[in-house]
Amino acid sequence: MNFRIDRRSALMTSAALAASTMMPAWAQDKPTLRFAAVFSDKDIRADMMRMLAKDVEGDFKIEPFLGGTLFKQGTELVALQRDNLELGNVGPQDISKQVPAWSVLTSAYTFRDANHVLAFFASPLGAEMKKQAEDQLKIKILGPTFYGTSHLVAFDVLCMNLKTWDAMGPVKRNNFMAAVDKALGWSVNEHLKREAELVDGFKEQGLEINTPDIAAFRTYAQKVYLASDEAKSWAPGILDKILAIK
Repeated sequence: MNFRIDRRSALMTSAALAASTMMPAWAQDKPTLRFAAVFSDKDIRADMMRMLAKDVEGDFKIEPFLGGTLFKQGTELVALQRDNLELGNVGPQDISKQVPAWSVLTSAYTFRDANHVLAFFASPLGAEMKKQAEDQLKIKILGPTFYGTSHLVAFDVLCMNLKTWDAMGPVKRNNFMAAVDKALGWSVNEHLKREAELVDGFKEQGLEINTPDIAAFRTYAQKVYLASDEAKSWAPGILDKILAIK
């Protein structure tokens, strides 16, 4: 069998090959999203990230760097901003260094429990504060990564490099966020489950479990914070609005 390749066909083939080599990696390969955090491989949040990686493996490969092995604590945010990192676990206190209004989220006893944290980030007020940080820092805040207890609330935020987020497209963004919400929710439940198991274990050993007067701690802490220089950067009435979220 004889094949004829005329000049026009050859040019079209060459153009197609050239175009394919110029396509961005996002259009050709499954993107690798490097994730940096200081928590260890044994942390519940490490399992959270493994769950997320499994759920999005059809579109992305998440490559975790835990224990501060890629970026040391406190530098993840800058790495995201400089396009040196795709995903990072960022402390709200690091965000507040560049966006002072965020310091209200780092003040003690602002949040009652894990559900209060989740409700805040899902609320219009939470969306407003996320947008404020995103516009100023050029990152995407995906949600809170809880690591506290039922009485001592603590959280970081899972953030994405803005260039990575923009390159996803609406369908992949929606799918990715659904997987993020699932993983973050699982992590919260697992933390509280682990706490309950520990309390039950202590009681079985005959230990007495005392419940602190959280309301007294909260009242005193808020009085101190409201009188501090930090509060000068807070939007008027922001603390009361956060406390009112159910």
